[in-house]
Parts: sequence; structure tokens; C-alpha cells
Amino acid sequence: MKLFAIAFFIFFITSNDLLSQDSDSLKCWSSKNKLKWNDFRDDADTSSYLTTLSFIRLHPVPRRVGGVLSYKVMIYFVKYGSRTKDTTSDYLLSHEHFDIGELYARKLRRAILDVSTAIKEPTALDFTNVINRLYKEFAAFQTEFDDETFHGLIEQSQREWANRIYAELEQLKKYSGDVSDCD
Repeated sequence: MKLFAIAFFIFFITSNDLLSQDSDSLKCWSSKNKLKWNDFRDDADTSSYLTTLSFIRLHPVPRRVGGVLSYKVMIYFVKYGSRTKDTTSDYLLSHEHFDIGELYARKLRRAILDVSTAIKEPTALDFTNVINRLYKEFAAFQTEFDDETFHGLIEQSQREWANRIYAELEQLKKYSGDVSDCD
């Protein structure tokens, strides 16, 4: 199998520039509209050792619901920050971290609901602690995923991880996102 390396950049800060981009620039996670190679819109860097570079963003946006602070959680694939040299390998595409992003978006949605349920009028600090904890878990999970699969090169490990991720997505199905979450 061809050796490849994959890098992922997750942006955690709120950016009006990102939110002002359209569907040609961003792809919201959807079980019905999975990631495809034509979603990678940036020009491949032929001098780089990286075969694929993906920009994925977990993005909690503060809002008021019934006058109480809460968050809307979105997960984006940033098309014009993502590039690939190989547009033919379904196996390589299956290693992309977008499903992991949705898994952590679901965990964050659940955690935000838990805070909203436990605290009558939660403050930004109540949510910030939860959001920061899940960002750290998200980063650690991705590192472990890449380490144990050797960036997808160990096929058996890749399959085991895919099964784990899909099982966890299924367990958290009631916290799943919708494309309209990205509006």
C-alpha cells in the first residue's frame, strides 16, 4: 500500500469569516452526504510529503434559548483549506477525521444539554469548562486514532477504529447534527 500522511487542523475559535462562507466553501457533516474527494478544493502541494490535508472545525456558537445561554454546535469540513494528491483511494478517504468531528459534536451537544439541565441559568464559564474539556478529548482521540492506525496504514486497526467510531455515533444518535445546524 502507498505510504501517505494526513494532517488535520481543527479550529476552535469563533470566526465570523468562517460563518460567512457558503456551501461551496464549507461542508456540514451529514450521514446522507458523506465526504467526497471533490470536497477537497485547495490545490495540492506537490512538494509536501502529505497526501491529504483536511481542515475540520468543531464550532460551538453561543445563543439564547428562552432567554437562557446555550450553544449551537456545528461541525464543518473547510473545502478551500483541504487538499489531496490522491482522488481515487476510497480507503484513504475513509481515514479522514470528519466522522470523529461529528462524534465530538454529538458529545458536545450532550454536554451542553447536561449543563443546561443541571444549572437553571448557566453562565459562559459553565459552558467554557465543558467545551474546553471536550476540545482536549477530541484532540487526544484523533492523536490516538492516528497513532494506532499509523495514519491509516494499519488496515486492521483502521477497521477496528471505524467500527468503534460508528458504534459511538450510533449510541449518541439522538444528539446528531443536521445540515440545518450549519445555517
